[in-house]
Amino acid sequence: MGRVVILGGGFAGLGAARKVCREHDVVLVDRRDAFEFLPNAHEVVSREKKPKRLRIPLAPWVERRGGSFLLDEVAAIRPERRVVELAGAGELEYDALVVAIGADVAGLSTPGVREHAIPLRSVADAVRIRDRLDELDGRVCRVVVVGGGFIGVEGAGEILRRRGGDPDLSITIVEPGERLLSGLPEDAARPIAKAARKAGVSVRTGERVKAVEAGGVLLSSGERLEADIVVWAVGIAPPALLAESGLADPGRWAPVETTLRSVRFPEVLVAGDSAAVEGLAKQAYHAGRMGRRAGANANRMLDGRPLRDFEAKRERFVVTFGDLTTVMVDKGEVEDHPSLAALREYVFQREMDRLDSGGRAAEKRQRKRLGGTLDSSMIGEIVSELAYSWFR
Repeated sequence: MGRVVILGGGFAGLGAARKVCREHDVVLVDRRDAFEFLPNAHEVVSREKKPKRLRIPLAPWVERRGGSFLLDEVAAIRPERRVVELAGAGELEYDALVVAIGADVAGLSTPGVREHAIPLRSVADAVRIRDRLDELDGRVCRVVVVGGGFIGVEGAGEILRRRGGDPDLSITIVEPGERLLSGLPEDAARPIAKAARKAGVSVRTGERVKAVEAGGVLLSSGERLEADIVVWAVGIAPPALLAESGLADPGRWAPVETTLRSVRFPEVLVAGDSAAVEGLAKQAYHAGRMGRRAGANANRMLDGRPLRDFEAKRERFVVTFGDLTTVMVDKGEVEDHPSLAALREYVFQREMDRLDSGGRAAEKRQRKRLGGTLDSSMIGEIVSELAYSWFR
């Protein structure tokens, strides 16, 4: 039996642990004590979801599957020695390593971002935005969202869900590109842009933020936008740890073979956002599947069997804009309708139930997730009706 160390307790890390636990001695390391369902974190901003509904405690999850969990920060990876250095627990040796540390927030070197802006990359971030909205309840609230991609659009939508129609609320989205949601077909972005205009959201395309200041943002054009809340949603960047460990070049994702094995260190597999897989979007959907393949290949590696290739499935996108509209893209087909939010909820319920299975505590969390929302069977019926009417 070999030692498999998994770094990261997100979609990719849990996917790997599901495959490798009980086969080998497994240790999962994360600096957080809970998995977070990040695709729905923005709903905390509007109080549509409570933070606990998006979290699964990692220690009992891993232990139920025969592994162990370490709450610690990774200080360094030494692949030439097959060692992970932890901030608190010393060195951790491995026979196979799965690196699933995700991504960092991009643009943090922009002056003032760390001091005056709030990213939206965790449940804690969403809580900070929610609490700041609480502080400004009943008062003028000027929000600047920097970034018009998925994170920025969905974050702005939840702020509208919270205070939509309030004359004291103003939202401005600053996007350096030519339009919102540049990662989606234009037909998919158009309904979101239309809903934003109708809701009074100002969209400033072709603009970059030069600095974030107390009470506002400074654009590269020299114009200053007043802001009580700045949501930093410019995207993601490779974690510095990838380059520091030699797994990647500075500022790059870790290059991998088709099996997700590192091209530089044969005992290391990389999954999720951290892996450089050409043409593959950085999505939780892909991260989970990559993690499962990495975990299965860790088993095969230690058993002396040939590794298998990771095969990406087609991408599906569901983007919500608060309760105003939802856009779905599947096989090039684009549909938009507020009722499609039921599909997003269905995916959330299904995936959380799949991940958070086993034990009475998991059953209790499942009941709480269903409380106050459509249950899975009702959502399934709605999705079936939508599919029948739109795709028959």
